Amino acid sequence: MLLIAVFSIPYQSFAQPYITTQLTNNSYDDGSPQINANGYVVWNGWDGTDYEIFIHDGTTITQLTNNSSDEWSPQINANGYVVWSEWYDTDWEIFLYNGVTKTNISNNSYHDVSPQINANGYVVWSGNSEIFLYNGITTT
Repeated sequence: MLLIAVFSIPYQSFAQPYITTQLTNNSYDDGSPQINANGYVVWNGWDGTDYEIFIHDGTTITQLTNNSSDEWSPQINANGYVVWSEWYDTDWEIFLYNGVTKTNISNNSYHDVSPQINANGYVVWSGNSEIFLYNGITTT
C-alpha cells in the first residue's frame, strides 16, 4: 500500500515554481544576454547612438560602458568580472571589467573578438586568426 501511495503522488507537486522577470523595457535593441552562477546578467543594449554593456546584479541595472564605441559579446564569470569586444579607435579590442575598473587587455592593431572568461578570471579570445589567453597579468 505504501508503494501505491508514493507512486500516486502527482509529479507536479515536486516541481519548483519559476518566476520570470523582465529586465529591460525600452524601445531599443537589447541582446546577447549572459548569466552567471549568482544570477548576475550582462547584455549589450542600444542607447540611441551605439551599443553599450549593461549588468543586472539581482537588484539594480548598471551601465558599464558609456562612450561612442560599440561593445559586443559580453561574458560574465561567477565573480562578476565581465569581458566584451569593443570598437576602439580602428579595430576591435577585448576589455575586462573587474568590478571596479575597465581595462583593455588585448591592446593591439588587429581585430580581437569572441571573448570568454572562466571562474579564475582567465580570458581567451580570437584575434588575427589566432587564440590569445590573458591570465590576469599577461597576455600570451
